[in-house]
Amino acid sequence: MIDNIKGKQILITSTDVMMIQFLVPHVLYLLDNGANVDVACSKAEGYQNEGYKEKIKEMLPKSVSFYAVSYTHLTLPTN
Repeated sequence: MIDNIKGKQILITSTDVMMIQFLVPHVLYLLDNGANVDVACSKAEGYQNEGYKEKIKEMLPKSVSFYAVSYTHLTLPTN
């Protein structure tokens, strides 16, 4: 058990691929030890149509908020 984790609010961010392949068991461990965990995932390039968002939401308890994050690459002019 992790000392002093009970009641802590934790936000875990990663790509959806990393979450489903590696981090879900760690999220569950934190929850089992009393932490309040939410996750925010972006779609990994090359895996856009795998449906990971729904799979991750099914794997995690309803107490976990899931945030889908997107981003845009901006090219800024240089002077």
